[in-house]
Amino acid sequence: APADRPRSAMSAAPVVPAPVCEGPRFFSAPVEVKLLALEPGCHLFWTTDGSVPDEHAQPFTESITLEKSCVLTFRAERDGLWSPVVTADFHHLDPAKKLTLRTPVHKQYDGGGPDALMDGIRGSADWKTGGWQGFYGTDLDADLDLGSVKPLRRLALGCLQDQNAWIFMPLSVRFQTSVDGQAWVDAGVAEDPVDPHADGAIVRDFAVALPEGSKARYIRVHAKAPIICPSWHKGAGNRSFIFCDEIVAE
Repeated sequence: APADRPRSAMSAAPVVPAPVCEGPRFFSAPVEVKLLALEPGCHLFWTTDGSVPDEHAQPFTESITLEKSCVLTFRAERDGLWSPVVTADFHHLDPAKKLTLRTPVHKQYDGGGPDALMDGIRGSADWKTGGWQGFYGTDLDADLDLGSVKPLRRLALGCLQDQNAWIFMPLSVRFQTSVDGQAWVDAGVAEDPVDPHADGAIVRDFAVALPEGSKARYIRVHAKAPIICPSWHKGAGNRSFIFCDEIVAE
C-alpha cells in the first residue's frame, strides 16, 4: 500500500557549492584570473590579504589581474548562504632568472612544470602531491642563471627519499658558481646525510656555505644519483629515482 512504501526526503539545509578558479599558477608578466560559480544565482567575492571574503569584499566581475605572488581567497554567496572558502596560490617568477636542465625529467613527476626547480615552492613529505621533479635512472645536471651578479652565502638542493617508492637521496651534490658563465669555481660538495635503508619520507637540503663576499650570476648543480636500486632493495637491479624540489640560492 502507498502508506507502507519507504520514503526519502531532503531535510538538510541548502548547500552553496564552492567556486573554482582558472588561471596560470606561475607567471612572469601580469595575468588574468577568472572565478567560476558552479550553480546559477551565485555572487562571488575575493580577497588577497588573507581575510575570509564577505559581502564587503571585492566582488568578482569579469577577471582579476595579478601582478605579484599572492594567495587568492574566494567563495560564493546565494540568498544569504555562503560556500566553503577556497584558496589558490599564484607565484610570480622573476623573468630575469632562467634554468637550463641537461638531464630529462620523468614525465609523470615534473613538479608542476619546467621551472619547478626555481619557482620558490618547496615539496612536502608526500611525494604524491606533485611538488617534486623526478629523475629516473639519471643524475640531475642543471644551470641556474640569476639574471645578474648577486652576493651569495649559501647554496642548496632540496631532495626527498622514500625508498619504499624507489626514491633515494643523491649520493652527493656538487655546486659550482660563475660570474660570466664561462669560468667556473667549485663551491663545494654536499654528501648524502641519510641512511638509504631508512623507512618513510625524508626531506633534506644538500647545502654548502660560501665564503664571505662570494658573488655569482650562474649556479651549476650536479646531483649524482644511485641510478640503480641497491641489492638489498625490493627493486634491486631496476632504475631508481631522485626527487628534487628547489635550487636554493641565498
